[in-house]
Amino acid sequence: MRGVTRIVPGAMSWAGVALSEAGLMSSCEPLVEMLAEAALRLNRHRDLEQLLHDAVDLCLDAVHADACFVYLYEQDELVLRASSNAHPDEVGRLRMRIGEGITGWVAQQRRPVALPSQAMQDARFKFYSALPEDCFEAFLSVPILFRNQVLGVINLQHRDVHEHGALEVKAVSAVGLMLGEALDRAGKIAEIQQWDRQYASLQELVELCRGNLSELLPRVCEKLAEAVGARAVSLLLAGTNGAGTNSKEERQALWATPGETAAPVTAEQMESVRSSSGPIDAGAGTVLCPVNFRESFAGCLLLQFASEQPIAAQALQQAALLSRMLATGLEADEWRDRCRSQEEALAARKLIERAKGVLQREQKISEDEAYRLLQQESRRNRRPMVAVAQALLTSRQLLGPVSSQAS
Repeated sequence: MRGVTRIVPGAMSWAGVALSEAGLMSSCEPLVEMLAEAALRLNRHRDLEQLLHDAVDLCLDAVHADACFVYLYEQDELVLRASSNAHPDEVGRLRMRIGEGITGWVAQQRRPVALPSQAMQDARFKFYSALPEDCFEAFLSVPILFRNQVLGVINLQHRDVHEHGALEVKAVSAVGLMLGEALDRAGKIAEIQQWDRQYASLQELVELCRGNLSELLPRVCEKLAEAVGARAVSLLLAGTNGAGTNSKEERQALWATPGETAAPVTAEQMESVRSSSGPIDAGAGTVLCPVNFRESFAGCLLLQFASEQPIAAQALQQAALLSRMLATGLEADEWRDRCRSQEEALAARKLIERAKGVLQREQKISEDEAYRLLQQESRRNRRPMVAVAQALLTSRQLLGPVSSQAS
């Protein structure tokens, strides 16, 4: 009797389930490994560029796509910040509004879109001639989310038709969630570091304001720029001193970050802020601040920010505060100069009086005649009268002690 294979009821169905589960597990393994790698790599980096680079690599490996783009939400727009293919002219420049194109739709709706073929035929698609990948067949777009807030969008594209499985879409969406958390963390770290730099610059600025500020104006402009996050600073002092008199010439100081150019303050800008009580948003990322002494208008401070970004109210407040600090330091500097000049004038007068006394006693002449002798010697030798008086007193000290009456 030939051997007969006996089929147990239900055995085939259970075998099918087992085979199906085995196939499912084998297909899930690459995605599980990718998610584990994503959790490791996206959690260890704090640098934005490295985060985006890792996210692009992870997504490409997960779905074997031919192109990957990462857009970040900045100033109410989605900006291309990373690309798997070389697009140096488009990264940082290509922008789209929320709701514009498939990318904008995904950001607006906060849910993914998977198109297996003819992606360009979708009604939401927006073509960019600068991106040849827009001609690819398949398109997968997922949002980058953090606490249900959109931080950006990840786009994956295939040249050929590609069916995006449910697990594949979920895996890339999970990368979007992990990237969102990493971006939020990186943003907070960058903000804290920026605050630290601004605080350090503010401390240095305070120290500069305590010293001879007039001799350190370029350094002051540099610290002002760092304290408010400006890319260039220009300072024009009108030449007035603490007493409100025009005793000095105008002084202009400029400073700019590498690759930038500081625009000099113009006469028109000086006039526009002369009667202003606070900073003026002059457009194109420019802020004008008056530098006012208590008794006079001292000059104009020009701050240049990134022109594509609107001036924040906090930046205006900081600019107003720093311009007042600068004015206080400059005014104190002017008064120190006045006091030093008066002290020097008083010391010179004492020397001349002592020299006149010596001449009066030795030459038996009047005070006016002694003064004329010093004046004539000063003109003949082309030296200041105080220098002539000092030379006379020094010579008499060498010849013998000056009497107490002369001193």
